[in-house]
Amino acid sequence: MNVAQTVVVLDGSGGGGAPIVNRYAQFNGVNDYATIPAITHTIAAGTVMVRCKLDVATPASSATSALFDYGIIGTNSYYVWTTGEAYSTTFVTSRIGPFATSGLITRTNWHWVVIRDNAASGWEYLQAKDDGTLISLATGSHVAWATSPVSRLLGANFSGSKLDGSLDRFLVGDSRWSDAQIQAVIAGGNGPGDALVRFEFNEISGGTFLDSSGNGKHATITGSPVITDF
Repeated sequence: MNVAQTVVVLDGSGGGGAPIVNRYAQFNGVNDYATIPAITHTIAAGTVMVRCKLDVATPASSATSALFDYGIIGTNSYYVWTTGEAYSTTFVTSRIGPFATSGLITRTNWHWVVIRDNAASGWEYLQAKDDGTLISLATGSHVAWATSPVSRLLGANFSGSKLDGSLDRFLVGDSRWSDAQIQAVIAGGNGPGDALVRFEFNEISGGTFLDSSGNGKHATITGSPVITDF
C-alpha cells in the first residue's frame, strides 16, 4: 500500500497554526523573485545552502539561469548554467569561480548547492545529492565575507535576470558548517544555531516567504511564484 507522506510545519503565525504539507516555490524566469531584509554577518565566515532544480538543463540565456543574488555589486551571487559553470561571490568581497559542474548531478532534478568559507579552512564550493553525498568542485584560500548589512534577493541577480526553476530550501549560516552539519540539513534538519535565515517555502503569509530561523527576515515576494505541494 502506498501511503502519502506530509511534513508538518507551523504556519508562522506564532500561534501554532494549522499544519501544511511540504512545499516549494516555482519561479518563472521573467518577473518572480523575493527580497530578504538586510542580513549582518558577525564574523568573516559563513555558509549558504540551497536545494533547487532548473526547468531546463542548459538555459538559453542568463535571464533564465540566475538562481540567487544578494543585492549589490561585490556581494552578489548567481548560479549560471549557460556555460556549464557556476559563479558565486556569496557575501564576499571578490569573485570566486567559475566552477565546473559535476556530472553526478542532474540539474533538472532536485540537488543542493553549498558554499562555505572561513579563515582557517578557506572557501569551498560543493554540490550535493539528497542522500547526503557531497561533491567538492572547487576550493581556495579564504575570501572575506561582507559583514555590512545589505538586502538580498531570492531568484534574481543584480542585472535583473530571474530564476527559471524552483527552490525548496535556502539557508545562510554565520560560520563554515562542517560536512556533518551540512548533511544534517540535507536530511531535514534546521541547521546549526548560527543560521541567519532559513526559507522552507512552506510558510507563506500574504506576499511573503516566512523566515523559519526565528530571526524575522521574511522575504517580500515580487511577481507570482507558484507554491506547489510535494
